[in-house]
Amino acid sequence: YNWFLSEGYKEVEKIRKENDYKNWTYVFNLGVNDLWNISEYKYLINSLKNEANLVFVSVNPVIESKVQTVDNKTIEEFNEDISFKLDNCVDTYSYLNEIGFDSKDGLHYTKETYTDIYNYEVVEIRKMEIDSFYQKIDENILTYM
Repeated sequence: YNWFLSEGYKEVEKIRKENDYKNWTYVFNLGVNDLWNISEYKYLINSLKNEANLVFVSVNPVIESKVQTVDNKTIEEFNEDISFKLDNCVDTYSYLNEIGFDSKDGLHYTKETYTDIYNYEVVEIRKMEIDSFYQKIDENILTYM
């Protein structure tokens, strides 16, 4: 959350100033480090919903046998709690559990799994028919990992 406010949103504002698009879409790809900031993210979502179309991508599962700091129950509770605030949600958590995923440390995925996540997100967001998303998805995609 702190990174988003101190760096991420500044980059968003810079990009908005450099482009004259009227309809913007913000895609929130949160991770396990965000689980303890749910109140802040709810506030942020409320403050941004009139500024852009908002898409929430669920926090993804971990391999619990390899991770001691977080469990999937906590992730599921976060996803349920925050997703009710938005009309547009991409449930990559369920998708990964359905198709399977790989991670050496239980938390950070392999290249193949990250590719699966990205491809699923693109397909699901396109189904939402958000006009601003169609304008730029194939031209520019900013990813912070």
